[in-house]
Amino acid sequence: MSTTLFAAIEPSAGGSACEWDREMNERWWEQLPAGLRAPVIEPDMLPAELAPALRVYDSRGQRRMLHLDRLPRVLRTEFAWAIFRVLDLGGKLSVAELDRLSLRLASALERQPELRGVESLMERPAGAWDDVLAREAARAMGRIESARGRTGRRNLFQRLYTVLWFDYDQRPWWRRDIWWPRLDARIPQRRHEPTKVSVRWFDLEPAWLREGIKFYGRVSLETEQLVWSTIARFPDHARHFARFLGARGIDEPRLADDPGGVRQVALDYAGFLHEQRSRHGERRGQPLGPSSRKHAMGFVEGFYAFMEREQEAAARELGEPRWLQLGAPHSRLYRAGDKPKVPLRARPENVIDEPSMKALMSGIGLLGEPIADGGRGDPQAMRILALLAKTGRRQSEIRLLDFDPLEPLLQTGRDDAADDGVVARLRYQQTKIAGAPNTIFADEEIVAIVEAQQQWTLDRMRENGMVGIRPKYLFLAAKQNRRGDLAYRWPHLYKQIRWLIERLDVRDDRGRVVAFTKTHRFRHTRATQLINLGVPLHVVQRHFGHLSPKMTMHYAQTLEETHRAEFLRYRKITASGHELDLPAEDLYDLLSLDQRTDRVLPNGLCMLPPRQTCTRGNACLTCDQFVTDASHLADHEEQHVKLVELIERRDAAHRQKTGRPMSDDNIWKAERLKEKVALKRIIAVLKDPRLDANTGVRGPATETKIA
Repeated sequence: MSTTLFAAIEPSAGGSACEWDREMNERWWEQLPAGLRAPVIEPDMLPAELAPALRVYDSRGQRRMLHLDRLPRVLRTEFAWAIFRVLDLGGKLSVAELDRLSLRLASALERQPELRGVESLMERPAGAWDDVLAREAARAMGRIESARGRTGRRNLFQRLYTVLWFDYDQRPWWRRDIWWPRLDARIPQRRHEPTKVSVRWFDLEPAWLREGIKFYGRVSLETEQLVWSTIARFPDHARHFARFLGARGIDEPRLADDPGGVRQVALDYAGFLHEQRSRHGERRGQPLGPSSRKHAMGFVEGFYAFMEREQEAAARELGEPRWLQLGAPHSRLYRAGDKPKVPLRARPENVIDEPSMKALMSGIGLLGEPIADGGRGDPQAMRILALLAKTGRRQSEIRLLDFDPLEPLLQTGRDDAADDGVVARLRYQQTKIAGAPNTIFADEEIVAIVEAQQQWTLDRMRENGMVGIRPKYLFLAAKQNRRGDLAYRWPHLYKQIRWLIERLDVRDDRGRVVAFTKTHRFRHTRATQLINLGVPLHVVQRHFGHLSPKMTMHYAQTLEETHRAEFLRYRKITASGHELDLPAEDLYDLLSLDQRTDRVLPNGLCMLPPRQTCTRGNACLTCDQFVTDASHLADHEEQHVKLVELIERRDAAHRQKTGRPMSDDNIWKAERLKEKVALKRIIAVLKDPRLDANTGVRGPATETKIA
């Protein structure tokens, strides 16, 4: 359990002791496995799926038992229920530590006067119990607990208390002041979002703002307008706004008495953000950057637009009629140009130079070497880092890989293969861009890394008694993960990479230590490598899961001469077989391909002047501004096959529905037939043996015979 989360339950953070329920306590007793209702508990008495999670032997090698009969009935039920819940969630516990905690608790109830009459752990806040147990430990040992002993005992109590605190609280999940999917399965989540991430609302004031944002988060999650990873960032944005409201003395949802004042408050908040400083990360202590300010403003804008739209439901659900005072000015707090501009440009320092990459990959094995041999003893971190460098995926996409992420190559062609040696597809969790691809081609090296990790994972689970359990993830969290359903955590990976950086002391050509902990740099580097090797832009775009070439170019720091040379490899000609009457150099300058990546299409180039608007939708093949070349021949051949199949399917469906074939002058079919003619002529030109191999085609395909 998170120490930070536990601290949130403290009264000092706005929390309090939780109300306990006697009837619920009785239901828990009935639901407990028989072995946990016994006065003295041994692991052998528990169900087979739980027994291995209890460590029987203490540090001296002695077999221990757990005595709960010393506790009052209600508290004994709570203690046993908390143990059951921790084990059921995949955690592990030590019998010796549990027995010691039970003894200290029973003794404190008997000896400390202020605890007389206490029946439930929930009658006192968590911090108060920590002091109680510390005093009892000091009395029993005749000395003050060591820092290590108190930390271990406190961590154990935290885990038990927190699950009780959650299970007693039967309010709707969104009314709670802690949202934690790990302990509340009612919270809507996508399959691969981190369940260990919690959202705390305790310290957010005023109350109308806190409850309003919780309502906004609840509806957005349940209607799938937003995802959990986005909601988890709400508190940080909300605290900026809460501080602003406090500084301005604003304590009402409408923000101002008159509509014009609402606009001024929104602009004042933008100015307030300029005064704020980052509280964590590399920019800690520095003014908020434009991206942080833009997101903070966007959050408030989205929140108020939602509350204005749903003000009646909000007033009813929250019991706060003041939300009904919102009006049109609240539906759009900012106008175009109000928010900071965040330039999407790749910086040279984002690309790791070749000597630094070689130094890293040469020393990466240290992460997997045993600690006794001077390594880190973490082969998982070694393989994650290797896949980051090899694939250019985001760190979350590698950490959240399914246990079996490899798929066989079923298609006949490799239209988006980035290089030779492809043997499989690697399926990753595409959680950032909806609708984007979620597989990339994998070579033998990637497959070998995945298979080695699969074997390591199975061996480790077998060693820990986790037999017959199929892990959810390829890379597993090391602690409290008995079921294999928690992924390797980013903070731990960050720590391991930091260690490797210090050990290798890799420096760039300016003598600066290379920050490999900025794992997104591997993504920039891989994109740049592929483009500078001459891999077509649409292939790189597909590899990185981008929906537009513009985004791909943001990640790729390409060499100008490489980009120009790749474009000039092919001469452009019209569909009639005549060479385009425009020098390729001039065409390159006209399109400004080094800057205007929106001119690049998956199967060619668009010559439409930048100031003009395309009105043809997706009909590039019959557009006279479309240009393609021999590098896209395979694309056009595959497209022709699919187009013919599509026409045949539609013909068959039309015949089945009407009893007659679809006529060629049918609007839909007529357009498809034009595309079919265009494709045939383009392919014929590019395959004509009388023409130079390095030729191209400009559309549309006309009725002119090929010369």
